[in-house]
Amino acid sequence: MRGELFVYDARSETRREKPAVDGQDEFYIHAGIDNPFNPFGSRFYHPTGAPNPDGTRRLVGKRNRLPFVRALDLSAAVRTERFSTAGTATKPKVAVAYRPSRTLLFRGSYNQSFRAPNLVQTNTQPLQRNGASADPYRADVTPLLTDDSSNRTNLRIGNENLTPEESDTWTAGLVVEVPFVKGLSMTFDYFELKQRGVVGRAVIITENYINLAGRDVRGWEASMQYRFPRTRLGRFSLRSDVTYALRFKTKENPGSNWESSREENGRPKWRATASLAWRQGGWFASWFTNYAGEFVDTSAATTAAVWQALGYPDYIRHYDNDGLDRYYFRVEPAISHTVNVGYEFSRPRGWLRHTSVRAGVSNVLGAEPPFLDNTTAGSTGTIASRGRTYTTHASKRF
Repeated sequence: MRGELFVYDARSETRREKPAVDGQDEFYIHAGIDNPFNPFGSRFYHPTGAPNPDGTRRLVGKRNRLPFVRALDLSAAVRTERFSTAGTATKPKVAVAYRPSRTLLFRGSYNQSFRAPNLVQTNTQPLQRNGASADPYRADVTPLLTDDSSNRTNLRIGNENLTPEESDTWTAGLVVEVPFVKGLSMTFDYFELKQRGVVGRAVIITENYINLAGRDVRGWEASMQYRFPRTRLGRFSLRSDVTYALRFKTKENPGSNWESSREENGRPKWRATASLAWRQGGWFASWFTNYAGEFVDTSAATTAAVWQALGYPDYIRHYDNDGLDRYYFRVEPAISHTVNVGYEFSRPRGWLRHTSVRAGVSNVLGAEPPFLDNTTAGSTGTIASRGRTYTTHASKRF
């Protein structure tokens, strides 16, 4: 249906999927600079489940431009899913992008999402694991080393009564195309993610899966991208992203208090990435740097007396844990670098057409990872424990 002021479009999608054994259906898109919408939150924090199919249309453009409205885009969608074990869920998504001028764009979004528990989390057959775990009821009282982080035999059991995870995400931000500097653009976005029924493990020796009452994540993210003018040496582009976590709180049940885990066990306040890319003809190369700020490892705790007796070393951090003074091991910031180089065949004929090959080196400088007391402290993906790793990749488009 076409009119004077808008173009309307509706779409639908029907799929039937069989989950893998691990059942993980985490999906993430970072809208960043090139997309006027930012409906999925942050580069590092993203909502539960998969997004809705997109239905985007421009309400105001060149043909019907209004005063102070160079462009106005609206994206809206609804996603319905049915699971044999979790029932049916219908979730909406809406996003808007308003451009008052060529160099300035405002954008905002609201999105609901849904994820059913996976097979591992609902399997009621006990799984025995040996590993370090603390006794949360005795460690704070005794405080004996045997009651703190100690090697124990744990039974991990699924829960067939788990309910689906649900989340609400909203974002607001702007994109600036820097005047008089062609190719330079910057973004700033605030994100807020609230999850309900998050599937986690109960903090007891028999580790059953339970639905947590909720999770509240807030922060902001900024980006910068610059596409250098083309030269005889090729085309270069530079990009950087910075994320700051304002809040990361979890509530175990409706009657309990919110507990903060920001700056704990792989959740630093600061994260950043930077990349430099080059392309000349069929050749391309890139250098990517990832930074994760410091955090504390809660499995390695001590007391104020020990910290003082040791002369206040910087590897122990005085930490405010929801109003309680804690003394945890400080995990240092981590920086890693990855380099890639490749070639894409674009000859008009032959079996090599649309074929690309790439070789890369992860952790190219061979940096050692920061020391951790417990492997779970880096389980959120902020720290890579591997040394220098070599990779190759080949693909072909048909």
